[in-house]
Amino acid sequence: MKQDLTDRIRIAIDESGKSMSAIAREMGVTPQAVRAYREGISSPSMDRLDALAKATGKSSEWMHLGIGEKEDKKDGIVSVPLLEVRASAGTGYINFSEQVVRRIDFFEDWLKRNVRYTNRGNLDMITASGDSMEPTISSGDLLLIDHGINEVLYDSIYVAMVNGEVYVKRFQKTPSRTLLMISDNKKYQSFELKPEDEIRIIGRVVYYWTGGTL
Repeated sequence: MKQDLTDRIRIAIDESGKSMSAIAREMGVTPQAVRAYREGISSPSMDRLDALAKATGKSSEWMHLGIGEKEDKKDGIVSVPLLEVRASAGTGYINFSEQVVRRIDFFEDWLKRNVRYTNRGNLDMITASGDSMEPTISSGDLLLIDHGINEVLYDSIYVAMVNGEVYVKRFQKTPSRTLLMISDNKKYQSFELKPEDEIRIIGRVVYYWTGGTL
């Protein structure tokens, strides 16, 4: 059965064997806040979810995303930066910031089993925005990006800067070697990019949440 965030928070608190007051002290919040998180009345911020994972002995990747090993372990960890950027599955975002908001830890064994990537140091995470890639990718989905791939090697979903705006789109080479920028949502028109367009492939989307390998 698929677990949502509230399920994972409840499991973490219940399995910790700690009182809500003890967890609250470690997190720096009130017991009422912990109770609200457990009951799904409110959702913790990313930083507080990290603090909850630490206080209950759970891994951050399981707490945030529901993947990997549930218990916190230190060996074989890959810490992936989450960047302060939204890639548009819509009309495009002008600015691309590489500022790290936080880092999310993955078990390296899980990455090797589930994700095709060039090198662990080439992995970043960003957030999708807009509905043009639905049903594949929804607005707010976290995207795991391999920025070691900076050209369109084959039909896949890439994060790209096109004429100064950042997109997450499916890119496909035509027989004439031009690029098609394709939206999976059929309500949106696909475009053939022109030679004069400025195109920078930032990376290939290799995994997305709610959990799909690309």
